[in-house]
Amino acid sequence: GDSDEMYRSLQQLAKLSGDPTVFPGHWYSVEPSAALSKVRRSNYVYRASNLDQWRMLMGG
Repeated sequence: GDSDEMYRSLQQLAKLSGDPTVFPGHWYSVEPSAALSKVRRSNYVYRASNLDQWRMLMGG
C-alpha cells in the first residue's frame, strides 16, 4: 500500500480497545514488542496528528 494507507492503518490500530501488545516492524521501536500505549507515546510514526503532517514526516 501507499504511505497514506499506512497512516490510516496506524490510526485504526491506535483506536484498539484495551492495551494490546504489538510488534512494530522495521526497528521503529527499541523493544521487539510493547504495549500499544507505549508505542503511541514513543514511536515516531505516531507524531503526525493529521495526514498532511504524516506526508511531511514521510518526505511526501
